[in-house]
Amino acid sequence: EENQRLLSLMAQAGQHARLWDGLGGLAEPEKKVFQDLLWHEYSLSTLRGTRHRMQAFQKYWSSMRPYESLWPLEDRKVMDYIAHRIADNCGFTVPQSIVYSVRTVCYLFQACCPPMNSVFFKGVIKGHAKNRHKDVKQAIALEVTLLRVLERSFHKYLSDRDHGTISLVTGLWLFMVVTSLRFDDALYVHPWHLKMTDIPTESGSARALKGACWKTKPDQTRERSQLVCPNFFFEHPWLEDWYELYMNAVSENADYLFPNLHFTAGYARS
Repeated sequence: EENQRLLSLMAQAGQHARLWDGLGGLAEPEKKVFQDLLWHEYSLSTLRGTRHRMQAFQKYWSSMRPYESLWPLEDRKVMDYIAHRIADNCGFTVPQSIVYSVRTVCYLFQACCPPMNSVFFKGVIKGHAKNRHKDVKQAIALEVTLLRVLERSFHKYLSDRDHGTISLVTGLWLFMVVTSLRFDDALYVHPWHLKMTDIPTESGSARALKGACWKTKPDQTRERSQLVCPNFFFEHPWLEDWYELYMNAVSENADYLFPNLHFTAGYARS
């Protein structure tokens, strides 16, 4: 359980973590109530991400600064680690995520939190983001021509018994493009939770397909973000026909929109 992993991490802070001081004076049954519900205001992904980042910080400090304990945390130590990560060509959000994780873990452990609000912190967060943003490579945008070809192919083979799979696949591509759905997200969309519905628009209402990712895209309350595919098309509507075709083909036990493909060694999943 994630709480137990965090508590193990908290043990490294020793006397600097004052979390259990807040339960002083309570009997054991009352203490257990609060211990069992500890940190439930955070999503599981937030707790896991915080732990991973702090473990990386701890690993760096133990290997590079073995003569000094990481706790208590100080501005100097956080700056040391941020400088190391920047020198290692980290992503543009890493300095900010380190500061966020330090603040979060200090709150979770009720440890003294370094201020981290000097001009140096603000400068390195903004400056590194600007510098790295220049190097970010954007994915090549899909041409409208390609989307038109997909749409035409969908309708061309829709009633063809021998080539109906083409309509199934081209419709899936269109669905993922219109909803901005990544392949990894499509692995966790439960097809039996997809529903055709009417959504309000300025001119009345429009048909749309709604669903949710059951593993990815959680918010801070652990709710899954909704995905909506509007009935968007260039020449002829395709969404409702594809939905009917897909639901007639999908396995009754499927918990994915797009199956997980197994690649040979040396090829990453795209």
